[in-house]
Amino acid sequence: MGLKEKLLPALRAGDITAGWEVVHGLHGEERREAKAWFASNQRWVSELDDTEFRPATDPETGEYDRARDEGRWDRFSAAHTILAITAIELCGPVTAAQRLAGGFWDRDEQTAHVVHALWEKDAAWVQDFVTEAAATSGHAEVVRAAVVHHGLPCPSGETFLSSWSSGAPITWNYVDATYTRREPVGEWLDRDPLLPDLMYHLLASDHCGSDEWIADALPIGVERGVFDRDQLLETLLTALTSRHRPGAQKVMAASLQALTLTTAEIPGGLDYLMGVMATTKSAVMKALLPHALTLTTTAEELLDLTLLVSTREKLHKKRLLTELTKGVLADRFNAEALVEALGVLAADPDVRFAADVAAAMERLDAAVTAEPSPSSTGLWALTPTASPRTHPGAWWDRRDPPTLDRTLSREARYDSQEQLDQSIRDLLTSMAEGEDWPAVLLPPLDRLISATGLSLSKTTRAFEDLFLGGGMRQAYLVALWVADRCCELARRPAGLHLFLRMVGQYAIEVPDDVDLALPPHLTALAVAPGRTSAQEEVRRLGAALARVADPDIWLADLRAAQDHPVAAPKMPRGLWQQVVARPLPAETPVKDDRTARADDLVELARCVLDTRQHPLEVHVWCHDPEQVARDRQYVTQTPAAEDEITVLSVVTGIAEHGPDRVRGSLVATSLPSSGHRLTTDRGAVLTWARGVTTPRAYWRLALRSVGSRDVIRRLSRADRDAHRDIEQFAYTTADYPEQLPDDHDWLTRAPVLARLLAADSPLAVATGVEEIDTEPLLVARYLPQAYDTVVYLRVLEAILNAENNDVLLAVPTFADFTLDFDDLLARLRESAGRTVGPLDLVQALHRLRPIDPGRLGELDGLEVRTTPELTTPGGEESWDAIALLRQWVAEGGLGPVHTKVEDGSWVRTSSAPVPFSRCRALARVELDDDISRSASAAALLRVAPTWGERVAGSHAYAGGSGAATTTALFPAHASGRLGPALHDELLRTMARATSYPHGDPLRGARCAIGHGRVDPVTFLDVGVERYHAGTLDLTHLLASTQALGDDGLLSEIWPLLLPLAGALCAEPRRKPDVGQLLTQLAGWVDEVPDPVLPESISTLAASKGNTKAHGAARALVAGAERKAAP
Repeated sequence: MGLKEKLLPALRAGDITAGWEVVHGLHGEERREAKAWFASNQRWVSELDDTEFRPATDPETGEYDRARDEGRWDRFSAAHTILAITAIELCGPVTAAQRLAGGFWDRDEQTAHVVHALWEKDAAWVQDFVTEAAATSGHAEVVRAAVVHHGLPCPSGETFLSSWSSGAPITWNYVDATYTRREPVGEWLDRDPLLPDLMYHLLASDHCGSDEWIADALPIGVERGVFDRDQLLETLLTALTSRHRPGAQKVMAASLQALTLTTAEIPGGLDYLMGVMATTKSAVMKALLPHALTLTTTAEELLDLTLLVSTREKLHKKRLLTELTKGVLADRFNAEALVEALGVLAADPDVRFAADVAAAMERLDAAVTAEPSPSSTGLWALTPTASPRTHPGAWWDRRDPPTLDRTLSREARYDSQEQLDQSIRDLLTSMAEGEDWPAVLLPPLDRLISATGLSLSKTTRAFEDLFLGGGMRQAYLVALWVADRCCELARRPAGLHLFLRMVGQYAIEVPDDVDLALPPHLTALAVAPGRTSAQEEVRRLGAALARVADPDIWLADLRAAQDHPVAAPKMPRGLWQQVVARPLPAETPVKDDRTARADDLVELARCVLDTRQHPLEVHVWCHDPEQVARDRQYVTQTPAAEDEITVLSVVTGIAEHGPDRVRGSLVATSLPSSGHRLTTDRGAVLTWARGVTTPRAYWRLALRSVGSRDVIRRLSRADRDAHRDIEQFAYTTADYPEQLPDDHDWLTRAPVLARLLAADSPLAVATGVEEIDTEPLLVARYLPQAYDTVVYLRVLEAILNAENNDVLLAVPTFADFTLDFDDLLARLRESAGRTVGPLDLVQALHRLRPIDPGRLGELDGLEVRTTPELTTPGGEESWDAIALLRQWVAEGGLGPVHTKVEDGSWVRTSSAPVPFSRCRALARVELDDDISRSASAAALLRVAPTWGERVAGSHAYAGGSGAATTTALFPAHASGRLGPALHDELLRTMARATSYPHGDPLRGARCAIGHGRVDPVTFLDVGVERYHAGTLDLTHLLASTQALGDDGLLSEIWPLLLPLAGALCAEPRRKPDVGQLLTQLAGWVDEVPDPVLPESISTLAASKGNTKAHGAARALVAGAERKAAP
């Protein structure tokens, strides 16, 4: 029997152990034949996926059959693990690395098998393997483990550097949808054995751009002696002489600044700087320009530097202009050299910047040379040409073609230049064929502008292409409309001045017999006081359309003609609507179908063990239907309370069919593969099925199990240094708690691990039962934390108690996980004479809705106690469930969350008459008040449904990081009051939500405001506090409120913003962005029935002043007076 016949059964079954035995059982001539066959049959290996692991289909319909396909991915990835091990054992190092490049294993234990195979090879073999694998395979975790184990130098291959942190001793947090490094970096700098060479390789490659934070780590590493500063500078300065991605250049520039590069340390002087700045991005020029200014000493060098800077970004030109007028260059050079340099800058297309340069030249008694006026090229007379409507992009483009409104958005899905070009060709074709393209394009484009999701940089390129493609006559009015709509927003979008400049440059193409007037909002922007870039560009545009050569003359005539105009009333757009929202989870009963589900054990086991089951958590009740539809091929989503009932159907199944039949059905069910982990409660069911079937095993699991990462964290620095590859220990442990055998590889190699897992380990909690306390600890890769532990142990408790009583007290009857007293009373009566689980009892109390204490008389005569064996490890205690329920009601039930600010942090306190800490099974679990440190919002609201206030972040009135935010996970539907901490969280996450590129970032805000969960008084108080703290960020917040108001929530937004505007107008020191808030309200006032304004706004409108706030207040008051007029 050849290698193929021996391996195939293990590959089909996904049995890695059997695969190991086949490969290790080859000896002598048989091994030589296997090597020759495996090396020459790569095609068989590459086609194995299609021959053995094709997606299962229904024999009758031929369509994909999900039920038949369960477990395929697990077997598939295990087969690839076996093939990787076989390649390492039977091939040379280079061939093995190339074979591993196509490997698709995705679980830690599978990675561990591959790593162990490499550990058994000699160092010379592994060195050749690493050199090839680091350049081709992409399995950085495997490469790192092999290098560390054999003491090899750090590899510099591109694929290794692209994912260098995989397997590194570094911890990551997931905050605001972006991975961020956990401070401080010192622990990583001290523990990573690949440093410092890893950093030198990384800084010389494109891949440093993926980790912006490493620039901050460099000076810390230099201070600790990990890095050599001179070598870092040499690496960075050399790297900048070759081409790199913009992100990498940004990190290189930041690194030079973090290392405080001096001018004397730059090799090659000004010549080097000029060459680098000419070929790199803005971030590098920003870091190097100060050094270039210092080294510029002759008029020729100044002219060369000016010519270079004049082609770059505006901030560099402004820096150079400052130096030429009042900086080091103004002191160093004579007037002739300065005028020559200023003359180069004077040709800039930016009107405002060019005016500043002209003013500087006038101070030097020099005049700007006038440029000849442009002439028309006849674009207005051209007509577009139709082209085939083909979509050469990805398959999703062919099914859902990238229309222009989609490609102009900031959504990442339509971000390629190819998609933008295709949408422009399609629009030109629609114009050529006489289609009603405005009816198709303008409505979604209007919604995109209202939601501030329009990318003006892409819009500028698109309209220029439309003009040049023959569509100017039809598209120019649309361009003016886009600019006017952008000016209507409370906060004008970034890049508006560039769009206006482009539209103004093509105004010369409009024939004299075509009379185009500047739209009203553009006109208002032009006549308003100020000299912003957008104002200068719109004035030049207005003058060009009016055929006036001098924009200043045009502006003066326009202002004279208006002569204190009164704002004209706007036509209401019907934004003031009665919001109709779907019922809240607290108002939605859930169906208890446990009995029906328990009838079919095969289907129940498949549903309970399906990793595709993904509960829609209660705190994000109003999910995005489009997102759910897109995710349906990957996960099955049901409301969380219904999902819990599904899992608890196992208890009913045990009562009906017995534990052995249910366990057998679970064990016989192959775990489906979806890339997701089982939810916590499903994991508890699997733990029971795998052997935790007695109270003794339950207490050992609850009090004497530990996660492998927690074990590693207890190691001293000396222990970690002695075992540099100690991080690989986590990969040898299972997903669920188990006892490691005494001869386990890691326990023999690192005795310190054996001590931490011994019976007397400091990581365990004593149970008081000798038989349990004398056993070693159980260890798992992952253990539930905080409130997830409550869920995990409660399901286990319910299963173990099923033979005593299958009635569960805490099963939710509403979608917010709460239950009525009538439901609990019925369950207690059904449990009379039987025992209940203590965790189930305490959970039921936490979920119980408020009741009238007078109803306690209905409990008279009932006697229900908790199961002794599940109440304490020794079984010597049992609680009176009826007495605890009486105590709960008498003391007011689950108390509210009280919130206050101390030392810049939210301090939240809450109490329960019968706390979870009373449960002995939770003795080692810390359920602290700051949910952001301990568990997920979903887990907390499942255990304590009315404690949503504890979900908010801990920092009070904190400012944003400048990154995009999302409100998608805001607990808008958590039962109970939304307090000041959650209002603060809402204001913080709304501030930059319109910049978030994925999904609907305003979903949480839309749900909270639409359901009336936001309290106007609390909103006002928190808004004013953030204003005083300087973190209100009105500029970005108003972009979100504009989108919400224009999307049908104006009747809910107006009562929130108007009092805030009144309070901010009354502030003694009013900030400029208050004017933006008033402008937004003035834009809506014609929609509002009978608007009544705060006195402070009327006072501001009547006071002297010409600021934006004064003008907006007057417009708002005028609008309110119009509405009040008969």
